[in-house]
Amino acid sequence: IFVYLFSIKFKKTPSKLEIVEENEEIAKIQLHGCLFFANATKIENQIIEILGKASKIEVSLANVKYIDTTGLEALEELMENAKAQGKAIYLADANEKIERLLVKSNLLTVESVNE
Repeated sequence: IFVYLFSIKFKKTPSKLEIVEENEEIAKIQLHGCLFFANATKIENQIIEILGKASKIEVSLANVKYIDTTGLEALEELMENAKAQGKAIYLADANEKIERLLVKSNLLTVESVNE
């Protein structure tokens, strides 16, 4: 009930994951909604499952409206997990607000934003 009320009060739609393309080399996924404490673990687990099948994952954040600290931590853990396996996760298409947040949290560097 708390998560539902929180979502309504702050107009945060829980994130959902859509697989756009998937093969052994790359998986392209899109996140939709908000990545926050209520759904970060679920999204993280879904991406970990995909990481087991592909060597690279491109995560489109074009439709992500909000990310909280828990969501940022989940992304950081995913990127570390991928690196430890010799794989990579790329974050793409973030809006300006999300991009600034990712740079501030060191998940993106200024160089990678400009690429």
